[in-house]
Amino acid sequence: MDQSPEIEVYSEVASHFAPLHLMPANPVVSIVLPTYNSAEYIGASISSVLGQRFGDFELLVLDNASSDGTAEVVASFHDPRLRYRRNPVNLGFAGNVELGRSVARAPYVAMQNSDDQWEPDHLARTVGLLAAAPQLAFVHTRATTIAANGLPFGETVGRWEQVTPGRRAIVNCFVAGFSFPTMVIRNQMLRQVPPLPAAGPWAKFADSWLFLRLCLLGDVGFVPERLVRYRVHRGSIMFECYGDGSYFRRHLDAARDLFKWPEVLAVLSPRDQRRILRQVARDAVAALPAVREQASRSRLLLNYCEIAASVPGVLLHPEPWARLAFGLLPPSGIECLRQAKRKRWLSRHRHGTVSAAPGN
Repeated sequence: MDQSPEIEVYSEVASHFAPLHLMPANPVVSIVLPTYNSAEYIGASISSVLGQRFGDFELLVLDNASSDGTAEVVASFHDPRLRYRRNPVNLGFAGNVELGRSVARAPYVAMQNSDDQWEPDHLARTVGLLAAAPQLAFVHTRATTIAANGLPFGETVGRWEQVTPGRRAIVNCFVAGFSFPTMVIRNQMLRQVPPLPAAGPWAKFADSWLFLRLCLLGDVGFVPERLVRYRVHRGSIMFECYGDGSYFRRHLDAARDLFKWPEVLAVLSPRDQRRILRQVARDAVAALPAVREQASRSRLLLNYCEIAASVPGVLLHPEPWARLAFGLLPPSGIECLRQAKRKRWLSRHRHGTVSAAPGN
C-alpha cells in the first residue's frame, strides 16, 4: 500500500501504533471509526471491533482533534490492524467520515461510532450477506439500545426484509429506521456517493443522507439479529436538537429537501412522500420526552403545536396524544416511567444477545 499523508499519525503517541507496512495487505473490510472527545467510551468500542470473529479488516480511528484522553485510550491497544490519526483541526462529523471514505481501501466499508459496540458476529453476518448478494449496496442490522452506563433498555429498527429494493428502502429509512453503526457498505458503491453534507438541512442527518444516497445505487440487505449496541446519552448529536427544540424543523427540512432530488422524484409517489412526512412528525412526537428533560413545558407545547400545524394527520393516531401526556410529566415522573419500560423490555428479552458493554 502507498504511504498516503492523509492517514499519517498526528500525535505524540505515534510510536504506539502499527506502521502502515504491518497492516493487513488486502483487508476485506475497512472500518471507519470517527471520534471526538470519547475517552469514556472508545475503549469499549475498539475492543468490540478487535473481538470480531471475522478478523480480516483494518480499523481506522480518526480523531477529530480531541482535547480529552482519547489518544491515550487508543494507544493502549496494540494490534496491527489498528491505525490512528489525530486530525490537526476538527473536521466535523461529516468531514471526518469523508476522510475515512477517502482512505478506506477494502471491498467493504463498515461504519462504527466511538460510543457504540458490535456483537462478535456483526462482521461475519453482514459481510456474508454482502458477498452472497452482489446487487446489495449495503447491509444493516438491528441494534440494542444501551444507556450511558452500558445497560440495555430497548432496540432500534422496525420491519425490514432481508433484501429491500432501493425505492422501497428510501421510504423504509424513515418508516422503519436504521442505525448508522450497523451499516457495512460495498466500497464501489460508496465511492459513487457525493461528499457528505456538512451544512444545510442534512447537517445533523449526514448518516441518513448517506443511507438514502446508497439506496439510489442498489438494494438494501438486512440481518434481523441485534448485532450492535447503540448507546443513547446526553453527549450524542441529537440531544442538542432536542434541547433547543429544533429537531422537528431540521428533520422536516431534510425530508423536504429529499423530495427535490431528481433521482428521488423519479421513484417516490406522492403517497410515499406523505408517509415520510407523517413518520417525521411521529418521530418528533416520540422525542418530546427528551425535549422535556432539557426544556420547559411551554417549549414542549410549542413543539407539539408546530408538529401538528405542519403535519395535521399525525393527530389522528392515539400515540401522539399519549406522548404529549407523557412529556408533560415532571422529569422525575418521565424517568420513573422510562425505568419501568426498560425493565419490561429486559424481562421480554432475557435470553437475547444483549449484554452489558465491556469496560463499563
